[in-house]
Amino acid sequence: MKSPESEEPIYNTMPSEEELINLLHTHHEKDDPRSHFYVRTHVIPEVNWLNVIGKFILSLCISLLVSLIFFYSSKPFIPAYASMSVPLVFAASMFFIVLIRARAILVWIIRIYQRFAPLELRDKCRYEPSCSMYMIQAIEKYGAVKGLSLGIRRLRRCNITGGGYDYP
Repeated sequence: MKSPESEEPIYNTMPSEEELINLLHTHHEKDDPRSHFYVRTHVIPEVNWLNVIGKFILSLCISLLVSLIFFYSSKPFIPAYASMSVPLVFAASMFFIVLIRARAILVWIIRIYQRFAPLELRDKCRYEPSCSMYMIQAIEKYGAVKGLSLGIRRLRRCNITGGGYDYP
């Protein structure tokens, strides 16, 4: 800082509030996601509830059908008390359907978050693309397990001081 009257620096005066703000906030660009002035464009997807409910009912019907086929095909060979295995077969078939559709289920859960999360919460992300879009891209590119782990790692890194452009 320099005195307005002379060219000599003055070391015993406090910097002004504007100078302190400029020193603290080094990123002023509206295009930089690390900046507090960055304006994010939010993706608010529509959730097709009829499609989701239809797929869930279809999964239930397939699991029930597998359970009944197992029960009736093995009935002559198993005793009567083994009919308790029908719920177990139903649960196992539901588990495998969920496992097969894990990628779509995770993307659907993230889209519900994007649809209903308040914008104040979603504005806190300092990365571009946002953490939820990053997780969707990672799940679609690498699969459910690795994509979810990359997305969780990204959420751990996301804070108000960091940021920038980061793609999976």
